[in-house]
Amino acid sequence: MLGRFAIFHKPDDEQRAVLSAASLSRPGTFDVETMDSQHYGGLSLFAVLPDRSRAQAFDELIVAARNLNERLCGSCRRAGEPVDSARIALLRER
Repeated sequence: MLGRFAIFHKPDDEQRAVLSAASLSRPGTFDVETMDSQHYGGLSLFAVLPDRSRAQAFDELIVAARNLNERLCGSCRRAGEPVDSARIALLRER
């Protein structure tokens, strides 16, 4: 859902944002009136940790990234490098 700061949020059961998506195109926000005609250079996905473990937040973030990647016909990248299973395992360890 489009919410605070004009970015998308995935709420938990209490409607608190647990995952968020911002545009990589300046200014990083979304305008629902024009977004269908806009081109976005990418998305920045991030998790909020208040009541969840880091591992749980990371796993939810990966699931969301994969789902968005499939739906938007994109590619998952971190710092410009492709995110494959080996990279995910390395990131999870950290």
